[in-house]
Amino acid sequence: MVRQPRPILMLGVPRSGTTWIEHVFGAGPGVCIVHEPDNETERPWPLIAKSGLGRFPRLQPGERAPRYEALWREALTGGPHSLRAKWAHKQQQKHFSLEVAEAACDAQRRLPLAAHTLALLARPGVSSSGSEHVLVKSVHSVLSADWLAERFQPAFMVVRRDPVEVVASWRGMAARTDAHGEHLEYSGRLERILSAVALRHLVELYGPPPSATRERVTWLAGALMSEVEAFIARQPDVEVVDFDAACGDPSRVLSAAARNLGLPWTPRSDAQIQAFDTRPLHHRVAERSSLVPSAWRRRLPSAEIADIEEGLSRFHRLHHLPREQRAS
Repeated sequence: MVRQPRPILMLGVPRSGTTWIEHVFGAGPGVCIVHEPDNETERPWPLIAKSGLGRFPRLQPGERAPRYEALWREALTGGPHSLRAKWAHKQQQKHFSLEVAEAACDAQRRLPLAAHTLALLARPGVSSSGSEHVLVKSVHSVLSADWLAERFQPAFMVVRRDPVEVVASWRGMAARTDAHGEHLEYSGRLERILSAVALRHLVELYGPPPSATRERVTWLAGALMSEVEAFIARQPDVEVVDFDAACGDPSRVLSAAARNLGLPWTPRSDAQIQAFDTRPLHHRVAERSSLVPSAWRRRLPSAEIADIEEGLSRFHRLHHLPREQRAS
């Protein structure tokens, strides 16, 4: 009997390039992509499963969180699978605004009854997708990465990106005037999206957040990226992908990562890379992948770059990455 490969959990922070990499790997035959199963804006079940845990749950090995655990058990088998869950997902995208996700993240607010009911309809099942390879992408679980490692033993891939580029992208999202702007992690309203446990953990490690909104956005992004680096240091078997290096030479960098993870790489994978240069991804800051590294550094005035670098200066882990893992 052939043993099925371990599921792969791809971690990063928002705006670090995980979606692009996810799509490239998803072009391989037999790869089942599970896109952000823990994102309240993407799936109904996290509206309930993360209740009290916040946008970025903080769980340590040995702790119990049955609904959150059920979310991950289903995701790491290639789910959600049921028609009921898929229907609920469509209804969420059609009818619910980001205000619902904000309510789910905020311990001081109540989730609307309609959203609560829809989330219950999307409760996880126990079936498997039957796919040969399962790749789950999350940008909200880094504070629970050790808990996930203990509970499920997935293979881990972590995506890095130049910290200045990440923060600039967060600030760009916060400045948007459409439905995606000034919400959740980009809002700077930390008490509304972090549990008391998560916020206390980050404050103990990185000091109190600044009072100004833009600096609080920088603080949260820097703290989460530092937590990514800390996880890498604790888990020597993690496959680390540098987003900027991948943009510069995607076939070489990503095919090597796929090989290390046991994922297939075929001409379809290379074709997917080429497709992204003719069909840009949402919110991308350059027209070609090769131009994405340092794109924010080229567009922003030097004073704003200096301001971001100053805000990141307290996060020492981010300033000791090898030079080849930092954008020039």
